[in-house]
Amino acid sequence: MSTETGFALLGGHPCFLTSQDIHLGVNESSTDTARVLSGLSDIVLARVCSHSTLEELVKDASIPIINGLSDLYHPIQILADFLTLQEHYGSLSGLTVSWIGDGNNVLHSFMMTAAKLGVHLRVATPKGYDPDSSIIQEAQRLSKQHGTQLLLTSDPVEAARGSNVLVTDTWVSMGQEEEKKQRIKDFHGYQITMQTGSVAKPDWTFLHCLPRKQEEVDDQVFYSPRSLVFLEAENRKWTIMLECVTRLVQVGCGVNSVTTRFAQTPTHIAAFGGHTECLLWLLQAGADINRQDYVGETPIHKAARADSLDCVNALLIQGAKAE
Repeated sequence: MSTETGFALLGGHPCFLTSQDIHLGVNESSTDTARVLSGLSDIVLARVCSHSTLEELVKDASIPIINGLSDLYHPIQILADFLTLQEHYGSLSGLTVSWIGDGNNVLHSFMMTAAKLGVHLRVATPKGYDPDSSIIQEAQRLSKQHGTQLLLTSDPVEAARGSNVLVTDTWVSMGQEEEKKQRIKDFHGYQITMQTGSVAKPDWTFLHCLPRKQEEVDDQVFYSPRSLVFLEAENRKWTIMLECVTRLVQVGCGVNSVTTRFAQTPTHIAAFGGHTECLLWLLQAGADINRQDYVGETPIHKAARADSLDCVNALLIQGAKAE
């Protein structure tokens, strides 16, 4: 839903194809699907089982392909997670994030991204559920390059110690349903509770990409003020909008194009929503800072009307007219 909502807000026309609709790689090869979609669409966000399928789509398509999820990575989710932390803490550099759970695609994306943002990462996974060895090797290289810390352990308490953020995810991913009983047994002791957080920083927060099960995190944490999960869920919309705009601009689409539904530019939408990071990127990409929408409002008018003070300040700094 975040993809459809975000793309519609940008004025696009989202079309959702399930595995039952498209039968990717079964009734039609990935190569043929990529070429057909290239003739019918401007951009594709693909959620696939195998990362190799995504690589085939990218190779054979003539339009941008966004990784919406694969068995190896989940980059869209990580963008939303770091946007959420940026909004909450004001800065990412120097934060310590603790992952307590499965060595899955979301963790892989954390490991490939954290060091580049100056974030320390502490990872606890049960024995036998470690992240991919090639991902570990690259994450260690990135950590050394950027001067951050990377801890790999099987002890949740050790991972949580001194952390700003505790993160977990599902213990049973798609395609692992038959392993559910064994996984729940193997992940005993990995539930995130207030006791887990007792060794973290006093102001620690919690993330989960949803949907969540109680064995992964108890209600006391999940519904507490420490939990940022619902802001995190909303931010998937904004990061998908940003990714779509980025890719479309790269292939020549105009950043100042108005939407068909609201006659607003993406800049107006970001300003009204109070999303400063998205707004600043649009301005850096060449968006018209003083362009008016259909009711004669510029982005700064939108931001002021929505009481988005951070956006107002950002626009003023960039040189927007305050009249």
